[in-house]
Amino acid sequence: MRARRLLLVLATLVALMVQPAQVLADSAPTQPHTTVLFVGGYGSTLAGATLDFAPLRAALTAHDPTTAFAQYSYLGWNVQTCRPLEYSGADTGQDFAASEQQLLTTIYLLRAQCGVTGRIVVVGHSLGGLVAFHALSDNPMSEVTDVVTIDSPLGGAPATAVEACVDSGVCADGPVRGYLANLYNTWDQTARDNAARVGRLGAAGIRVTAWGNEGDCLYAPAVCVPLAAYVVGNVDVRDTQWLGVANAERLDFTPRSTLASVLNSHQAILTSAATQIVSAIYA
Repeated sequence: MRARRLLLVLATLVALMVQPAQVLADSAPTQPHTTVLFVGGYGSTLAGATLDFAPLRAALTAHDPTTAFAQYSYLGWNVQTCRPLEYSGADTGQDFAASEQQLLTTIYLLRAQCGVTGRIVVVGHSLGGLVAFHALSDNPMSEVTDVVTIDSPLGGAPATAVEACVDSGVCADGPVRGYLANLYNTWDQTARDNAARVGRLGAAGIRVTAWGNEGDCLYAPAVCVPLAAYVVGNVDVRDTQWLGVANAERLDFTPRSTLASVLNSHQAILTSAATQIVSAIYA
């Protein structure tokens, strides 16, 4: 009997760990001043993205216990429950415009239906940062005060690198592959466009900060694993994480020689720089 109860308790704890952060509509009377909307990356799932942002969520709560959180879904938001809809890694490969629209709709519903009254900070990891940067620079929303991109391909990525990522199962196939390749193929123009996007956001009172990792193996595979050069060539697009953004934070979490550290290099900032990101958000 005790063993059964212990299993039930453990199952409940696991469920709470992967439950997407949410803002409930009936919490409006005591709504916290800041709501942080997390946007997961390329190939993520809702549960996986929720866990990826856990260190940052903990650091934000430690700084301000009244902070509320919401998790973006590539498939949209359930207005009745004020929860994101479940999505799979394959859904992140959808048409980029669809992902942008889902983000704008989510922000609108947070304010209109889910009781959010304070400022909204949008934090996007990897592809999620690109979605937030493009969607809000084209359609600034007064609710949003900050766009924070982390390890995001703001300058796109070479088609060969994206193809290798898809073939490895880390990234999802779909129209977004072409979108990333097009940004990269027009690198200089993308840099100018990104600077203009930062300007539009600034004019709307929205601050942009681009965080990136010099040791991110996803953007420079051969630097981390020399044999990768035989697959993708000597690709090194680490500057894609800051392209055209003046307010850039260039960190360096060089992976150790272990396979796990190489694979986790694309999440290193989320786990190792959470306190720094929080300080910047509240600066």
